[in-house]
Amino acid sequence: MVLKSTGLVGLLLVMVAVAVSAGMEPQNLISQLGSPKYADREAASVALERLGQTAFPLLKAARFDRDPEVRNRAEVLLDSIERSLLTEPARVRIDAGRHTVTEIVEKLVKLENTPLQLVNFRGSGNSPRFLEAAKPETLGFWAILDRLGLIPLWDIEADIGRPGLRRPVTVKLVPRSGPHIPISDHGPFRLTARDILFGADVPPPEVGIRFPGGMPAPMGRRGGRIAEFLVPLEMMAEPRLSLKSSGPIRILEAVDDRGQTLVAEAQGDPDVNQAFNGDRTVSALSLQLHLRIPERPGKSLKRLRGLVPIDVEARKREPTVIPLSPPSLADRRPIACGGATILVHGLTMPDQNFGRGYVLEITVRREEWALLGINNRMGNRRRLWGELASSDSERFWQNLEIVDAQGQPYRGWSPAPVGVDPDGVRILLNLPAREEGSSPPSELRFYGQIRTSVEVPFTFSDLKLP
Repeated sequence: MVLKSTGLVGLLLVMVAVAVSAGMEPQNLISQLGSPKYADREAASVALERLGQTAFPLLKAARFDRDPEVRNRAEVLLDSIERSLLTEPARVRIDAGRHTVTEIVEKLVKLENTPLQLVNFRGSGNSPRFLEAAKPETLGFWAILDRLGLIPLWDIEADIGRPGLRRPVTVKLVPRSGPHIPISDHGPFRLTARDILFGADVPPPEVGIRFPGGMPAPMGRRGGRIAEFLVPLEMMAEPRLSLKSSGPIRILEAVDDRGQTLVAEAQGDPDVNQAFNGDRTVSALSLQLHLRIPERPGKSLKRLRGLVPIDVEARKREPTVIPLSPPSLADRRPIACGGATILVHGLTMPDQNFGRGYVLEITVRREEWALLGINNRMGNRRRLWGELASSDSERFWQNLEIVDAQGQPYRGWSPAPVGVDPDGVRILLNLPAREEGSSPPSELRFYGQIRTSVEVPFTFSDLKLP
């Protein structure tokens, strides 16, 4: 929310402070969103945004208020609060007592909305079988993994010709082993530093392909001589988030144990401090810092600080709901769903489909297709089909859910493109048959993506120089 008048900002802050000190109930703040006075509406919006996640239930209900001003402000506030939560760590409350690792991982699964799988866990060495809490604690994702002696292992499956890692459906948690690796945590983000290398004129690796527990080979600078230090970093986020590099890393400080600065002069050069996998959202980023070598380098990098600019996104908590009842189908109106537009054409019943289950016919158009210059012309059909089958679209289908009247999702369905019309790609969703007497599909739910940009700070100390 941007307020243009300095005087109005001061007035609103006073009004918010008065509302808070008076103990104004959140429900009263919701009602105030529809106040005839603009200042009252703005003050209520600011107060509700400060409440953050606490205001979610009331704001969700307010989206269906009779007053369009209340509806619109509630929708904007929900998006704003969700966007702010992208850079906040997810937290789990641990009650006092002894808890098994399985119990803790189940709590993380509910929190992260991503399946986590324990692999090769035997509860020994660095990985205890229990988490002991002398008193109730609230811990973040990375703090819990550290206490349990676990590290995440992403499923590695590179797209041919497209740099990046596919976002995994399941994240494996494996026991930590080997020497300690320097880490720098900030909110939901974690950076790890690997051994510093000499930069040499070596051919670049296959971009986008990583291996469990390892880093890509360093990409050297051309020139046929050792000209710099390379600091390999790996950046990860909590599993609920996806990352995309949005620019070169900014190094704020790089000083060796002799007090010499190692910051390279060409900070603005796009080829310096580039991130692998920088063209699309992924689960982890492999980064490289380029540092100059002084005439008499020290033995260690005493301090290293910087900022990594990234775009972050995650699945929205609340879906856009499209009823599949006949009246809504008759309307045949496209519905905007967080980066896509979906038009429902019809639902074929099993008795009309030779008893093979339901078939839902929809048309989908995604913003990405428009940005790529793809339209409904015949010459673009092949390109549309390719985008539909890409791993980016795979995540799109993961965000789409079809449920019955009891809210039970249909599983095992698959999309089948059948044609292109002026609104996008026409698709058949084949829903598997259920037992006789079960309720038919009732709603299509689409969980759009919420996005924000952030510069993630990192700090390392006493990194050994080669």
